[in-house]
Amino acid sequence: MRKSSWRRPSASILSLRLNETNRTTLTVMTRSFTMKNAILIATLTGLVSTSALALGTTGLEKSVPLADGQTVHIFENGKMGMEGRYGQPVFMASGASMKAADGRVITMVGNETARVGSLLQTTP
Repeated sequence: MRKSSWRRPSASILSLRLNETNRTTLTVMTRSFTMKNAILIATLTGLVSTSALALGTTGLEKSVPLADGQTVHIFENGKMGMEGRYGQPVFMASGASMKAADGRVITMVGNETARVGSLLQTTP
């Protein structure tokens, strides 16, 4: 009998081959645990853990309720974003004056509408 020169592919799970009688057979092979798989699993685990840590970093310094029921969120870099009465992000032009619930007048700095939107989505 002649020795077959067929080699098992290391990355495939199913393979087709011809046997000595020229019939096609389906061979199921198991994939061995390699170093490449170990590195892939470690990388994915690291990505999941760092994205879980990133949820806690909103950069929110304080929130100030306004007299009309809206809320101004002031971030650590000094920029502000506005939340409407019903909990949605609201556009407010930079430089606009607003009256706080305690009587202070606050001047809008920046317009962080998208940042307020993501803040509202991450807070339960």
